[in-house]
Amino acid sequence: MFRVGQKVVCVDDTGDRLNRWETFPVKGAIYTVREVFATSVRLYEIVNQPGFYRRDDGFDTFDELRFMATRFRPIVSRPTSIEFAHEILRKVNAPGRVTEVARHG
Repeated sequence: MFRVGQKVVCVDDTGDRLNRWETFPVKGAIYTVREVFATSVRLYEIVNQPGFYRRDDGFDTFDELRFMATRFRPIVSRPTSIEFAHEILRKVNAPGRVTEVARHG
């Protein structure tokens, strides 16, 4: 599941558009999770006015629209590291290591 503040990407923007004035996520766009519920989320970048909705349990509610969590995937940030290059340089420049320099003449 997601956590508040987590970056996510929309992978599915299909589905019913309940009202024309609401803003919905767009496939491929990156969002930040604002609230987390059992099966849905709200996003910082999309804030809709509250409205009447029929919940899955059949009851009506007056609330801001939520988006199904299955429509998003987490953004995984991997810090770029050049440590492997530093390791190669340490081995090449190790004391006692002799390297030959080819000369073309």
